[in-house]
Amino acid sequence: MGKFRTTVLAPKFWREIRSDNSSKGKTVQALRMTYGGAMVNGPFSIIVATNDFMLGLTDRIKLRPLIAARKDDRFYIASEECAIKSVCENPDLVWAPKGGEPVIAYSKEVT
Repeated sequence: MGKFRTTVLAPKFWREIRSDNSSKGKTVQALRMTYGGAMVNGPFSIIVATNDFMLGLTDRIKLRPLIAARKDDRFYIASEECAIKSVCENPDLVWAPKGGEPVIAYSKEVT
């Protein structure tokens, strides 16, 4: 998965982008200008999974919930912690990613 793909779907706000003068900041600014139409507006949470990876992404201002958890080598994403705990009673780590911040887990087979 490309390094900046989720940056196009749920980019930072312009005030944050303009204040970053690093090469990464300039790349994010160019992506935002070029692919502004691809930005997902409004409240959303997206969870995508394949045999190779799992991705979770929520809107920039976190109007929709997204919770991630890990137990040993297993990774979980759901809209609520109780959904995760219904399949994994005691996760090692549970967190709520920041708005627009993707959580990505790759299977062991992917190199």
